[in-house]
Amino acid sequence: MIVKIKDVCCFAIDISTKTKSDISLNKLETIFQNLSQAEKHQDVKCILIKGNKEIFCAGFDLSSTLSNIETSEISTIFLKKFLTLLKRLSTSSKPIISVVEGKVMGGGVGIVAASDVVIANQQASFSLPETIMGILPGVVFPFIANRIGVAKTKYLALGGVLNAEQAYTQGLVDELNETTDLPLKRIVYRLSLLEPNAIKEMKRLSDKYFTITNTYFEDVYQTMQNLFLKDSVKLRISNFYEGLSPWDK
Repeated sequence: MIVKIKDVCCFAIDISTKTKSDISLNKLETIFQNLSQAEKHQDVKCILIKGNKEIFCAGFDLSSTLSNIETSEISTIFLKKFLTLLKRLSTSSKPIISVVEGKVMGGGVGIVAASDVVIANQQASFSLPETIMGILPGVVFPFIANRIGVAKTKYLALGGVLNAEQAYTQGLVDELNETTDLPLKRIVYRLSLLEPNAIKEMKRLSDKYFTITNTYFEDVYQTMQNLFLKDSVKLRISNFYEGLSPWDK
């Protein structure tokens, strides 16, 4: 959706849905379509990624794995598409701004980390609950580590939570304010003054020379497939979507 911020043309992508804030394969396809539309629009200076005010994004819709979990193929398909999304965000010719209000979990933290600028309000928080489900935040890990380092990313993966102030101090958030409106206007205006080709080439070079190897991601895909086949993981995911604690027996 085209929006004007301080007379600057931007394209806003809402990654939430009417009923929930986790991302399905269908939602991923919609995001890809929106990105392509925004990148082709010459007047668009920035792409905004938004969620709802309570939850920015809750990551992978694990309920989609339950009916296909015997083969675990759905996990690999999703992970590969999600990696494609993160790479699209980090290499897009347009600056990507994540506007965060509320909780960010799992893959949502990866989306934030892959963005060029992250603006958050005081209600924002960041966590990687995958290990509680018996799986791993493998695909998003290197993107988050690029922002806050390996040690702090491991802290999140081991159940830690960063509040808005901590995320700002660690570098996961670039601008922190009571509301996101004022810093968003200021940053959008600043970005609109930059030369578009310089932005494009800067992002291309940073991706080319400061990126993780494909060998890492292939290892992640195989590890995740193996984990999804474990009975303990199936039980944890099932418990979660039934409103129980994942660790209940």
